[in-house]
Amino acid sequence: MAQITDKRFKELYKIFQKQKNNLGSDTEFAEFLNKKNIVPGTPGATTGVLNKEFNSKTVNGRRQRLGIKTPTAGKIIGSQLANRTKIENLLQKEITKANNGDKFVSQAEISFKVEDKLNLKPKTVISPDTGKPRRVPKYVPSKGGPLGAYPILYNLESQTDKVDNVLKDLLIEQEPLKERFVDVVRKRTQAGDRVHT
Repeated sequence: MAQITDKRFKELYKIFQKQKNNLGSDTEFAEFLNKKNIVPGTPGATTGVLNKEFNSKTVNGRRQRLGIKTPTAGKIIGSQLANRTKIENLLQKEITKANNGDKFVSQAEISFKVEDKLNLKPKTVISPDTGKPRRVPKYVPSKGGPLGAYPILYNLESQTDKVDNVLKDLLIEQEPLKERFVDVVRKRTQAGDRVHT
């Protein structure tokens, strides 16, 4: 296996993006390099970090270090851009609704709601634990999705943030609680074991 120099990395990245119409993800580029038996490099060297093969993080780290810009939606043309904008608007609407409520909603649930609104066939994988199909989100923040990442999903409150916000609201409410504090938080957020006494 050959280590890749920064110069060669840039050259191959240009070739790869040309093949992908400037829409190639870091994950796809990692696979592209791995198929060519190219390794990232060694710690502290200008060739990269210690890894046996590339992954999305090592590709992203190298791109950032070399100042190679991330392919953006601005390079998507016509109906693809319109479709992506529509999806992002629907995601934002569901994220706002979830952030304004007390119940914790996961990124996967947001994706499922948007997919259902668009009448898309659910994406499933076989669970290694049960051997049965389980639904997985089409729209994710870091990789995947029909046109790559949807970082807008990072705007969704995390489970910890949701619990913290409900706790703050309870502390300023005037009405006395009829149940234990922790039980009220669990009911409102439906966050399960994240809430401790």
